[in-house]
Amino acid sequence: MSRFSIPLNLRVGVDGSAHEMTFRGIHVNTDDQLLTINATGIMRNFTKAHDLTLHFEVHDMVAKPGIKDKIINQFTVKKYMMYQIYALGVVKYHGSFDILWRKEQFRGLMNTEKGDVDFEFQLDESTKYLTGRASTNALHLGDLFNMKNLGNIDCSATFKIDYSKQRTAEMRKVKGGKLPIGEVGADIRSVEYRNISLENLLVSMESDGALAEGLVTLKGNMTDLMLEFSFTNTAEMQKIKVKPRLKYRHLIEK
Repeated sequence: MSRFSIPLNLRVGVDGSAHEMTFRGIHVNTDDQLLTINATGIMRNFTKAHDLTLHFEVHDMVAKPGIKDKIINQFTVKKYMMYQIYALGVVKYHGSFDILWRKEQFRGLMNTEKGDVDFEFQLDESTKYLTGRASTNALHLGDLFNMKNLGNIDCSATFKIDYSKQRTAEMRKVKGGKLPIGEVGADIRSVEYRNISLENLLVSMESDGALAEGLVTLKGNMTDLMLEFSFTNTAEMQKIKVKPRLKYRHLIEK
């Protein structure tokens, strides 16, 4: 945070004791009102670092176009999926987050111009992995990935992303790449593709940072329809490579 230079206005009421501190009426905003946050919070056990807990309830947050990328650019980290962040438009959020010893946990509902997403994720500073889950019942995936043949998606997903500087630097040195390093598994209840609704798809995907490879499976009674796919840049998803496959089920007669 030492290089964070966006002016922020803060208003908060504080009460506390030697063991606990509460934060009332937290209000944060930028001068241009592109970002506004209203919250409450509590801090416990702040005399011992290992036991320190911070909990905040975010009652409402609004981030308008122009502020999301501006905030991200304050940090000297590798930036991925910036096109998708921009395409979300106005983002509203309510939920909560906890700051624990070497862990940060976030949960809540994000409302965007492209649909709503319920999520929960955790940053583990001991292992340097971001893990979590997300679900949506009507996210306009095609707009987010600039793929006009894709429409709304109803799905749940889990993910694990590696953010260790040492591990990712070693991988980048060998392969380069413009992707996060990690894996995603998704249960797609329905998705629109070329005005056709597809249901009950299973998706698995792994990325080494340079290439993401995945498999979409539609299970049938006699055969499984499968699609292998790969891509190298989330900002150019129209260049995705797709290869169809069929898996036949063997019938055993008694």
